[in-house]
Amino acid sequence: MKAAIILDGLYTEPAAAKAMWVQKVNTEFAGHGQYLLIHGEPLIMLFSAPVDFDVPGVLLRNVY
Repeated sequence: MKAAIILDGLYTEPAAAKAMWVQKVNTEFAGHGQYLLIHGEPLIMLFSAPVDFDVPGVLLRNVY
C-alpha cells in the first residue's frame, strides 16, 4: 500500500509558509519506500488552499 500526505489549515497562510510545510513533508516522509510517487515525484496535497508556489521535485495538488 502507498501513502501520501494532505496538508490542511493553510488556506490563509502566505505562499512561503505553505512551501515550508510542503518541503518539511517532502524531507521527512517522501523518501520512504511506501510514499506515493507519480511520474517519479512525491504527491503532496493541500486541502482547500491555493497552490501559489512551487517546490521543485514535488507534485502539488489542491483537493477540495
